[in-house]
Amino acid sequence: MSVIGIDYGNVECVIGQAKRGGIDIILNENSNRKNPCMVCVSGKQRYIGEGAVSMARTQYKNTATDVKRLIGRKFAAADVQEEIALYGFKCVELPNGQVGIVLNYNDTPTTFTCEQVVGMFLNKMQAIAAVANEGVNPAYCVISCPGYFTDMQRRAMLSAAKIAGMNCLRLMNEHTAVALSYGIYKSLRNLFHESEPEHVMFVDIGHSGYTVSVVAFVQGKLQVKSVAYDRFLGGRNFDMALAKDVSEKFVAKYKKDPLADAKSRIKLLGACEKAKKNLSPQGVNSTTLAVECLVDEIDYNAKIDLEEFETLIAPLLDRLEGPIVKALADAGITKDQLSCVEIVGGGVRVASVKRKLADILGLDKEKPNMGLSTTLNADEAVARGCALQCAILSPLFKVKDFSIADIVNFPVRVSWEKASTDALKDDAIADDDEPSLGAGDANSVLLFTRADDFPKTKRVSFRRAESFTIDAAYDETAIEYLPPSPYQSIGKFTVSGIPVGETDEVPRIRVNIKHDIHGLVEVASSQMMVEIKEEETKEGEEASEEKKEEPKKKRFRKIELKVTPSVNGLSAAEVAKATEEELAMAQQDRIIEETANKRNELETFVYDLRNHLGEKYAEFVAAPERDDIENKLNDMEDWLYSDEGFDSIKSIYQTKLDGLRALSSPIDARYVEHSERPVATNELKTVIEEYKRLANSTDEAYSHWTDEDCNTLRNAATTIETWLFDQLNAQAAASLTTAPVVTAAAIRAKIVELRASGLPIITKPKPLPKVEAPPAPSATADDNAESDKMDLD
Repeated sequence: MSVIGIDYGNVECVIGQAKRGGIDIILNENSNRKNPCMVCVSGKQRYIGEGAVSMARTQYKNTATDVKRLIGRKFAAADVQEEIALYGFKCVELPNGQVGIVLNYNDTPTTFTCEQVVGMFLNKMQAIAAVANEGVNPAYCVISCPGYFTDMQRRAMLSAAKIAGMNCLRLMNEHTAVALSYGIYKSLRNLFHESEPEHVMFVDIGHSGYTVSVVAFVQGKLQVKSVAYDRFLGGRNFDMALAKDVSEKFVAKYKKDPLADAKSRIKLLGACEKAKKNLSPQGVNSTTLAVECLVDEIDYNAKIDLEEFETLIAPLLDRLEGPIVKALADAGITKDQLSCVEIVGGGVRVASVKRKLADILGLDKEKPNMGLSTTLNADEAVARGCALQCAILSPLFKVKDFSIADIVNFPVRVSWEKASTDALKDDAIADDDEPSLGAGDANSVLLFTRADDFPKTKRVSFRRAESFTIDAAYDETAIEYLPPSPYQSIGKFTVSGIPVGETDEVPRIRVNIKHDIHGLVEVASSQMMVEIKEEETKEGEEASEEKKEEPKKKRFRKIELKVTPSVNGLSAAEVAKATEEELAMAQQDRIIEETANKRNELETFVYDLRNHLGEKYAEFVAAPERDDIENKLNDMEDWLYSDEGFDSIKSIYQTKLDGLRALSSPIDARYVEHSERPVATNELKTVIEEYKRLANSTDEAYSHWTDEDCNTLRNAATTIETWLFDQLNAQAAASLTTAPVVTAAAIRAKIVELRASGLPIITKPKPLPKVEAPPAPSATADDNAESDKMDLD
């Protein structure tokens, strides 16, 4: 069983797998390390990843891309509407206010949630990982997400993982995954100080987002100190800047806007991305941007200079400074205190981006990469970090201890219904020492502040005698970091099941609120705290005089209460339904794929058999038989290209294939026998000659054989030799178009028969040489004297 890390990007996805030797990147069916984040639907079949690339331009209305920008978002949000305007597929508003994607599945317009579409893609990634592991699905996974994802977006990603049937151990922030990939190996080589932190800045420019993080490393630990973002700055913005310039020139010349049409826009953005990549290497000063049939069969061809390109993207480059300044300020350090600046993401390959980063950070531009560090693989660092985290969390691997401390990006405030008694805030302190907020205090508290470590659990205690509801929401101070839409609400949590009569006073209710490993805010549990009075202790229990003088610490009995969450996103029932639908669609995909493969197999067999009849089978098939088979092949070919043949089922293809194989198998058998028979004949002749030689041998090694033994070997060899020659003569007289007289299997059976008859003789042990007895000892003088005495008596 394997554990994997998935870097789910906006346009590409990378899968890392943890192994004993380190982290490997899993290759897809085309042996590529990166998988396009596309889901295309055509008729009854889905094409996901590499399979969708070839169809994306022609089936752009049925190809979902960039879903990462939509998942967990409200349809009405202004930035979401700007995103949707760039897509070729249709989006609608769902009843819960989120974005639905309309694809023509089974030739019927079908609305899918973003969770379903991402689930389809993750299921494909799971299948790719299974192929790399002998068909066994990964046991655990860790999936990346941007640090600026809200609670709603994170829940949507986890729902997508459940729909795909994946066991996600953690939804990991991308910047944390990069830091882990950077730090764990250096820690293993003892390159960090035990107590003095080493500060590293990570700059990640992806396809659609820009992240700057400052991380402190000590031996065996990383601590994220600060993170800053620009969620609307990425590689695609550079492409769009160039595309807008091309569009203006095209409109001026042809009065037609290529950005107004989805198909033309996709073509133009693809060409602009290619031009950007061509201008990225050092020393390249110009490139050609060419698009065939951009609008109404009109081609576009122009030369793009590096200077012109840098002028177009200058406003974008200026936006690089803000997050860097913010990250340094939040971390409480200056740029001079950074040990290095590590760059990752595809967007950092643009030379002008590196130059701008070096200017902002005051680096030496004469050094390689303008003083920026590139020790990590820019495309694979996140996937490798996720795979490492999965290995750390899973029970399948034993990894050396490495502590990871991430930070909360958005401050969280909890509020509650006003009652006669108010809340008591508790940050893991003793039960009887919770400070009261007082009757005049507000009914809310800022529970998790920005830059708090997580995962972490905090407690709030109440005096309540009946059910009550706690609201969790992002604090007003988080608005500047949140997406531009009403995303402040996280959810409501109702505490119920408070027993009556357990205590004389208003019950004290403790609520444990957790900011978990996924970055979600949840009420983990709730208990009613019932104080154990002195009379409840065991009778006869006497305390010592010394203890009586000490202040007694209160003791409590905990009664678990029911917590009912009401949070954003899909419910458990909706996730279960979507999972069933995904399984059904995956099964349909498999059936369609297997049917197509069987149809191709039948078609290939028709062509191959027709070729073989005129080539290698020509000597082994009679003219009438050949004509009959060719007629049937022609009929089969006509049927394959008919409507019935195009839309048949797998079992029918298999039946027809079996019928053709039954016609060709006798011919193939004659062809094979004609090739194998001489080989088997030579093998039998070799054994016959060997046995004849042994029977006539005068070698001392066989001197223990009797004449009967030699005659037995000789007769066995001669008998089978006679059989062989008779069979070969009969075979020579027979036609090649008829069934063989003797087969290679029959000849090899005779080899076994001959060896079995001679085995007792060949393995007969040679008798051991006779050993002569030693001569009797001669009589001595003492023996003779003794004999004389006996005679005298």
